[in-house]
Amino acid sequence: MKNILFWLTLILFSNSLISCSAMSVEVIGCDKGITDERFSDYIFDGPYTIKQATQIYNKETQSNLSRDLARSWKSFLTETNASSCIYRFTSSDADWDALQGVKGFALTHNSKVVNIVIIKKS
Repeated sequence: MKNILFWLTLILFSNSLISCSAMSVEVIGCDKGITDERFSDYIFDGPYTIKQATQIYNKETQSNLSRDLARSWKSFLTETNASSCIYRFTSSDADWDALQGVKGFALTHNSKVVNIVIIKKS
């Protein structure tokens, strides 16, 4: 019985370590900036882990129950890999004031944007 408890405890502890490392707060290997000139007018923050990005996505889209947006988000996440970085972006205040603002997430590889999902437009 003691052996079973030992192994169960070890398995649970190992799973929690794996979960913590997969959802860590720091994203290693991501540059702190986007060098993609196509997006030079946007304000970026991040990088975020998949878990962090999903939490932000859920919070910011809770009033938008669009199936298309949900499909876009799932597709966006399927493109991530070990060298991916996820950043949140937004237009400048001037763009929002001129009703041209957008907000979303960008998936990058080597500081270049390879996919975006827009979660809000003005």
